[in-house]
Amino acid sequence: MQIGGKIIAAAFGLALAACQSAPAAPTAAPNPATPGDASFAWGCWVAKDGPGGHINGFLRLLKDGAEGKVYQGYLHDVRGNDMIPMLHVSITRDGTRATVIRSGEEIEFTPSASTGNGLEFRSVTPGQKGSLSISGGNDQLSLTIRLGAQIRTFEGERDGCD
Repeated sequence: MQIGGKIIAAAFGLALAACQSAPAAPTAAPNPATPGDASFAWGCWVAKDGPGGHINGFLRLLKDGAEGKVYQGYLHDVRGNDMIPMLHVSITRDGTRATVIRSGEEIEFTPSASTGNGLEFRSVTPGQKGSLSISGGNDQLSLTIRLGAQIRTFEGERDGCD
């Protein structure tokens, strides 16, 4: 090998060593407003007053349309044999949007955070302060809807309608 080749080989070796010892480029922190997968929310859910107890709430979030890009349904209070619809809830499968209809008024939500087992939304409807939180796993689902001073919470287990 001639001197020019040795110099090039040495320079290449030094450059390679410098790259290997350089600190890694920082990774971007996850964006808390990144939408996430909401498929865990699909199905029928019941809230009971205790294990094996009476049903006091029912939430059905079923696929809308052939492609199932939206899960929607009603949150019901259950009183005896009566199911009383309280809110209509809609969540996109990709977690980019949610809506709640209460007394004929539609409130739109946009993602504010995504966690390992859930999604957080904030209201974007003018004049409607609020948030929606949904999480789940192991056949359990938790939904909290805050509209102004009113808070509606649902803690349920999977039911067999899906």
